[in-house]
Amino acid sequence: MLFYGSNADRTKVGDASEVKRKYMLIRSIRTAVMLLSLVSIALVALSVFYSALREHRELYSRYVESDLRALSDNMANDLVPIIGSSDYFFELRRYLLTLEPYENVLGAAVFNQDWQVLEVYAGETMREREDRAGVNFGEWALQAQGMHRQDGKLIAVKRVGEAPLVMGHLVLVIDLEGPLKDSTFSLALRILPVAVAVILILVGLFYVLASRWLWPLTQLSEFARKVQDTKDYSLTIPVRGKYEVSSLTRDINNMMSAIRQEADINLEYVDELERRREEMEYLANYDSLTGLMNRQCFMTLLERHLQDARQNTQDLAVMFVDLDGFKVVNDTLGHDVGDELLAEVATRLQSYIPKEGVVSRHGGDEFLVRSTSVWPLALECSEKRDSIAV
Repeated sequence: MLFYGSNADRTKVGDASEVKRKYMLIRSIRTAVMLLSLVSIALVALSVFYSALREHRELYSRYVESDLRALSDNMANDLVPIIGSSDYFFELRRYLLTLEPYENVLGAAVFNQDWQVLEVYAGETMREREDRAGVNFGEWALQAQGMHRQDGKLIAVKRVGEAPLVMGHLVLVIDLEGPLKDSTFSLALRILPVAVAVILILVGLFYVLASRWLWPLTQLSEFARKVQDTKDYSLTIPVRGKYEVSSLTRDINNMMSAIRQEADINLEYVDELERRREEMEYLANYDSLTGLMNRQCFMTLLERHLQDARQNTQDLAVMFVDLDGFKVVNDTLGHDVGDELLAEVATRLQSYIPKEGVVSRHGGDEFLVRSTSVWPLALECSEKRDSIAV
């Protein structure tokens, strides 16, 4: 048979299967705790790592800015006598070459008081570029004095001389982003192994603690499965663990005790009901005086045996036994003697018929006998008729 369903139905089935598959990945509380701990530790570590790198970048930028401010101030002071000299052109070039040891310096430029270029210095990084478009010193003519950041570069604009005797201007450009990236990467390489080691140690510590704390829960789960398999409500589990775990263990033991008591009471009720059922069944099918089947039970059994005899082509004998003069015994000797007589007759009838035969009290002093041994039974009863009546 083919089943045609809508796309929505198939989507629901797929979502349910996906949820079930994800749920099966987490098969215990310990696994869930470990995953939660690992995710939490990783998030905290990443947050701390990111904050550390961010703080490092900020501190590094401030440090570089402070160094650049000090360097530009010193250079502005040193340029005062140089610009005031007659051969300042040669002296400026020689002085700017002192920036050569500073690898991060992209370039520097000295202007006169009207922002006309007196001398330009290009650092090693700028000299390696073909177009030298990294720094445009001409655009700083309208910039305010102080520190500026632009496109990953840090620029210092300083006056040479003090107002109103301004002799010129100094523009010093250094690379900020490149060294900052290198410093951040170096810091990350130093921190990362330590962070990974700390995470592994914390994960191992959480695993040990989780195993220790959750071990009583595992025992409780195994105990519950054992009770389910054995149906033995007399079992108890030792109280272990702390806090809610020990309280849960005691509650389970108390619950098992209550279940055991209820089970014992129910077992007594079941035994009593079974005993009464057997008594009711016996009273319904047997005669209380003689212990023989009553007429109703005998007729039901006879009907079933007749069907079997027809199917198997077997002989079946049914005899009717009546006690002559039984009323005289009751009238002259009393009913107690009559009852004893009926019980004795029942005993003798059972002793004379074959084992597969059945004797029933039909009512009063009348009995019914059934047997598959037809002729032997007829001959034996005929011979022992007098002994039964004695």
